[in-house]
Amino acid sequence: MPKEYIDREAALAVIGRAPGGHEYDKGVDYSYEVVQNLPAADVAEVAHAYWIQHDAGPLKSECSVCRTTYSFRMGKEMKFCPICGARMDGGDNHAE
Repeated sequence: MPKEYIDREAALAVIGRAPGGHEYDKGVDYSYEVVQNLPAADVAEVAHAYWIQHDAGPLKSECSVCRTTYSFRMGKEMKFCPICGARMDGGDNHAE
């Protein structure tokens, strides 16, 4: 199973909005402390994109994130944009 990562501040905000009650408050306090003290994962945010193919004139491809245009048609062999590093996996539901 692949690891999933969450935003610590978002998790703490959700725990902080939990309803009250004496015994429940102990559990909320404990959960808040545990999440606050978990070690941070070393992850990088990934930009998702796709190649825009321009057929008019010379064959050109454009990165959907940085809009850099290349004077040749990019295909499945280019998994990342060489300029901005975006992963060419279809972007935010813009799969071609």
